[in-house]
Amino acid sequence: MPQRSLHDTIAAALARLDRFGMDEPMSAEEEQILACLGAAVVSEWNGLPRDVQRRIFERASSLGEPVARFGLRQELATFLHDHHERTAPAGGSRE
Repeated sequence: MPQRSLHDTIAAALARLDRFGMDEPMSAEEEQILACLGAAVVSEWNGLPRDVQRRIFERASSLGEPVARFGLRQELATFLHDHHERTAPAGGSRE
């Protein structure tokens, strides 16, 4: 089987998320790509317009099991708060 391009891998992973949420397992390659994209978004978070931040946050907090979404939403909010340039403790994150 020919190796998929990065573009095809990202497109397949995003299509799977749109169709199935987080219920269908992803390949290690898809997980790595989405993790890298997620890390890139977080690293640029402070420079994104608030409406874009809000849309990304809402999309991210809608993924996963419905019963766990409130907890996920809280974890995402805490993580972003702890890593935002205006709200992070002096010296970086709380980790």
